[in-house]
Amino acid sequence: MSNDEKFHAKLEEYRGQPLCGDISKYQHVSRLTNDETEGLLDGDVIVQTKIDGANLTVAWSKEKGYIIASRNGPQSVGGDPKEGFRGAVQYCLGHIGLMTLSKQYILRGEWLVRHSMNYPKEAMQHFYVFDVQRYGDHSYLHPDEYIP
Repeated sequence: MSNDEKFHAKLEEYRGQPLCGDISKYQHVSRLTNDETEGLLDGDVIVQTKIDGANLTVAWSKEKGYIIASRNGPQSVGGDPKEGFRGAVQYCLGHIGLMTLSKQYILRGEWLVRHSMNYPKEAMQHFYVFDVQRYGDHSYLHPDEYIP
């Protein structure tokens, strides 16, 4: 099995782990020095700014409604509770654009809260989307498709 095939097999294995209902956990991110990433830079690579906050997923499930989740599990399902995860639940439920878009795509990003880096106060308590996935095959949209 080639390194590329190994990487994609590991990615599919992690994607298969349930987060809530039919929404899977966000993929594991490895350091480039890890053997799992060998061959990863052989094709086109998209580099995005790393934001050091808390991983957040915003999604929609026909059975459960809106899902707002950290990396480890749901923080709000079906709009309940209406607050939590250091303000992320209230923020997401209060932004109709996010809620509307999450019915079309799974949104993955960072909830910017005080962590190990200092950011300007006005940047804090916001959801920064860095990955957008299709429902069904969970493939990723190219940033050109969702960044204006």
